[in-house]
Amino acid sequence: GFLVEVSSDLETDVFTFDPTELARQMTLIDAQLMKKIKPHEWLQQGWMKGKSVNIINIINRFNLISNWVATVVIVGETKELRAAVITRFVHIALECLSLNNYNAVLEIITGLTNVAISRMLQTWQVVDPITIRHLEKFKELVSVANKFKALREAQEGIEGPCVPYLGVYLGDLTLIEDGNPDLIHDGLINFDKYTMVAQIILRSEEFKNKLRYKLYPVPGIQQWLLENIVVMAEDDIF
Repeated sequence: GFLVEVSSDLETDVFTFDPTELARQMTLIDAQLMKKIKPHEWLQQGWMKGKSVNIINIINRFNLISNWVATVVIVGETKELRAAVITRFVHIALECLSLNNYNAVLEIITGLTNVAISRMLQTWQVVDPITIRHLEKFKELVSVANKFKALREAQEGIEGPCVPYLGVYLGDLTLIEDGNPDLIHDGLINFDKYTMVAQIILRSEEFKNKLRYKLYPVPGIQQWLLENIVVMAEDDIF
């Protein structure tokens, strides 16, 4: 690697903290947020109506982190610095993957595949081939193809603790809610619909019950991740 002239506090922080420890602390924060979801929050698309507070918190956090990733890359003053930041984030994503934190993997990859960053052709030319290969693998993992088939299989195949990407299941619930009536002929309850909804709620509860990470909070990093995340307005990113 080469020495990087660090231009702003944003990069300083990303390069200061060890990627493994950053991934651990991100995972602890994500796990805490997920544990707070109550079963009823999954019903009737409450997250679209301002009702499902804990699901909304996870969605907002997801958008914050992915915009932060994009911001830290964009504010890099040279193509070498931007490439180094991309490599660093891919490293953090690999560490998140090893902790089965698919939520954080998606946050990071969503940030790195932001349109504004995809357009930085000169930057991508100096990103090392190994990082590019990892990123391509990540893109396959998080692809929306076949309703997130690869991602579903990965996160549902985990035995131990796992922070899933909830967007998969929120999408399922939206399709079920929009595509099936609550009542069928003669005012009977549509049990098929509620069985499908119940299966998704049970799956998310299973994820919650397994969220026993043997990780220790590092207050300095946690505080930074919760209070010092700086993002550009989306209009400025594009």
